Amino acid sequence: MTEHIVRISKSKYTPYVMLDKRLTENNELSYGARGMMAYLLSKPDNWQVRMADLENEPFVRARLGHTNIIEPARDILAKVCA
Repeated sequence: MTEHIVRISKSKYTPYVMLDKRLTENNELSYGARGMMAYLLSKPDNWQVRMADLENEPFVRARLGHTNIIEPARDILAKVCA
């Protein structure tokens, strides 16, 4: 996880997401952080992350809850971007 993140280009013909298995097996990240990271990696290359948008996203809210969004985001930043 700390080395690099590899993403495959997506199009309307290949709408699949391929993730490195180490993301899902990284015990240093909470389950919420792993899910959020998978969600973020599934977005288009030019997609910009905004916390306010994540808070209102039904997928994220259903899994993390409105008030729990900051903790996984901090977890990701602390572990992945360090």
